[in-house]
Amino acid sequence: MVDSIQSSNRVRRLGLLALLTIAIIFVLVALLGLIFPYSLALAIPAMGCALWVWKSTSQTNRAVRFAALAVGLSGGILFIGGGFWHFVRYQAEASPGYLRVNFDETFREGRFGEITAKSLSLTEIPAGIQLLIDQNICVKGCAFPPSRRSGMTQFVMLQESKPFRYGSIEVVLRKGQQWSWTRDPVAVSGKLILNPEYRSFRFLTDDGRFACKYLLIDAVVRPATTPFGLSKRPRSSC
Repeated sequence: MVDSIQSSNRVRRLGLLALLTIAIIFVLVALLGLIFPYSLALAIPAMGCALWVWKSTSQTNRAVRFAALAVGLSGGILFIGGGFWHFVRYQAEASPGYLRVNFDETFREGRFGEITAKSLSLTEIPAGIQLLIDQNICVKGCAFPPSRRSGMTQFVMLQESKPFRYGSIEVVLRKGQQWSWTRDPVAVSGKLILNPEYRSFRFLTDDGRFACKYLLIDAVVRPATTPFGLSKRPRSSC
C-alpha cells in the first residue's frame, strides 16, 4: 500500500516537472515575440502551465513552487511588455492623428478598366474610399521598383507581392523630402486625393505617363516595423 502511494506521488511529481518544463519552453519560444509579435501568444499557455504546477505542488517543495512562480511571472511580463513594445512601434509608423487604413481591404478594386470616363468623379469610386478622400491617412505596402532608386520625390505604392491590378497609389512626398527605394514594406502617411491626371483603363496621362487613380500627397515615408496592416502572411521583404 505504501509502495503504491509512493509510486503514485513519484508519477505525479514527474508529471508536474514535465508540465513545468513545457512552460519554460513556451516562455523561451515566446521571447521570439519581441521580433515576431504573434509568438507572444505562447506566453499565455506558459502562464497557465506554471500556475497549475504552483498550485499542485506541496508547500514543502519550495524549489519547484518558486520555479513555477518565476516562469509564470516571466510569461506575464513578457506578454505585457512585448505587447506594449509592438504597440509603440506600430504607433510610430504613422504620423500623429492620421487614420490607419488597410491597403488590401480598402483599395481592393480588382482589375483596372472599371472607370473609362475621361476623368474621375467622386461618384465613380467605392463608397468606402469616398469617405477617405481629402483625409489624412496612413497605409502600408510596397514601393514599385523605379528606374531611379535614390533621390525620389514620388513613387507608386502597391500591396505586398501583388500586381498593379489589385490596387495602387501614387505617393508624392512632402516638399523638400526625398526617399531611396527599398524592397522592405513601408508605412506612408499623407492626404488621399483623386488623381486629376488619371485617364481610362490604361492608367496613362494625356502626355503618356503612368498615373494611378489615387494620390497620397504631402506624404511621409517610414519603415513598416510591424506586420500589422500588411498581408495575412507578412514577409520581411516585398
